[in-house]
Amino acid sequence: ASGRWLNVTGRSHRGGWMTFLLDTDRERYLSMGLDRPFLSLGLGGMAFAARAETGAGLIEHGDGSALHVADLTGDEPRFTVVALESSPPPTFGMRLALSPSGEMALLTHEHGASLFSVESGRRVATATIAPGWRAASTRFFGRASARVFLIPDIPRHVSLPRAEMRILDVVVGRETRTATVSLAASLDPVRAWPAFARPDPTGARFLTLDDGVRLRDGETGALLATLINGAGTYQTAFTADGRIVVGEGLGARVALHVFAPDGTAQADFTLEQTSAGLGVGPEVAPGHVAVHCGGLTDDYETVVVDLSEGRVTESLPDLRPRRAYWMLDSPIVGPGDGVPRVHFLFRA
Repeated sequence: ASGRWLNVTGRSHRGGWMTFLLDTDRERYLSMGLDRPFLSLGLGGMAFAARAETGAGLIEHGDGSALHVADLTGDEPRFTVVALESSPPPTFGMRLALSPSGEMALLTHEHGASLFSVESGRRVATATIAPGWRAASTRFFGRASARVFLIPDIPRHVSLPRAEMRILDVVVGRETRTATVSLAASLDPVRAWPAFARPDPTGARFLTLDDGVRLRDGETGALLATLINGAGTYQTAFTADGRIVVGEGLGARVALHVFAPDGTAQADFTLEQTSAGLGVGPEVAPGHVAVHCGGLTDDYETVVVDLSEGRVTESLPDLRPRRAYWMLDSPIVGPGDGVPRVHFLFRA
């Protein structure tokens, strides 16, 4: 969350996969100390606590999973392996998140969601995820309280799933709470996961892309405001002060819509950049948001937009997100955000 440490995994020219921590302050790579470099490959990499003192990734451990924990408080990271009590082995579709303090870990998989103590690996709370549902996004909303946003698991033979979602709260010492949310329309089966349910950093609000862009209450799913009504190509982001930015493809151009935290419209801008490959976020400085445009093979451009004036303050040609933008669960990092996800760009 501080921007100093970056988990990097990729293929080695010597064969196989390698996993490192990149120290951006000192421009060095550090070994993770793993005998088997299976650190959440395809599972989102290392999760970092919002206070930037702890990182953790999933590794195989016997018949289950363990946390490969990095203590980042000193100049050199210190690594420990913590076996997770009664956990399944790592598989694609698992999600790992750390609480803001780094004391608790939330692990979700196709059958359930559990809270673990990062220090001991003991499971302190668990909830069942019913068949036919899967986690789209997760947030911590307290020291030992986590929220899971569930969407219908879409079978291959179903073109339009049911128009609803669920919110699952997992809290230590309390019964699991589940809320079912009726949506305005069925989800697009291609884009439904995970871009569909995008929570703010605290999980108190979230956006849904059901025939438009709608702001909903994080606890109940109740509709707070309809930001945009009608189908279209939309990308969304939250800023640190709670505002909402929606990027919309308007033919060959990009429109940016800015809303107050309660969903009240504040401003609309049109950019000259192409709407192909549109992505919005992160907030790179207060009130300044990155907008990405371009296709997989076309010229790509990232621009920084001042939301107060609606003008491009910086152009970064040939910079693009490291993978297709809609595949990422990428909230803007803010106070209390237990699952920071930052878009790192590479120069083509």
